[in-house]
Amino acid sequence: MMQIILSGSLAFDILDRLTGEWSVAETWWASKYIVEPLIHTPGVWFALNLFLWFLLGYGLYLLSCYLSDKAQGVLMVRLKPNWKISLKRLKGFLKKKDIKEEEVSADGSNRIYKTTWEEEASPTKYDLKYYHI
Repeated sequence: MMQIILSGSLAFDILDRLTGEWSVAETWWASKYIVEPLIHTPGVWFALNLFLWFLLGYGLYLLSCYLSDKAQGVLMVRLKPNWKISLKRLKGFLKKKDIKEEEVSADGSNRIYKTTWEEEASPTKYDLKYYHI
């Protein structure tokens, strides 16, 4: 909400810079095409200010929704299943994947292999998910 209020201040500042007393409003073409039809006509300049305020406010609202969705789109699940697996099938499965990263760590008699690949999560090409084993 505060962003939308501040966008109004930004919208008014932008219009003030474009048509202030010291700017292009002093030229003949701005006087003919901007000052006379827009500023000197009652209500038009106010409507233009409100429209720009709405436009900037709506743009900031969409940007904040997009950034909020991107921040909430991360889900990490850690799972240690004690299942028997077929290493032959696992290696065959991983050969079909486009491996992005492999990591090996050894601790005493244990070795931990971490493999990362990327898959598309939805029909759009922008939502990609990373998988680790």
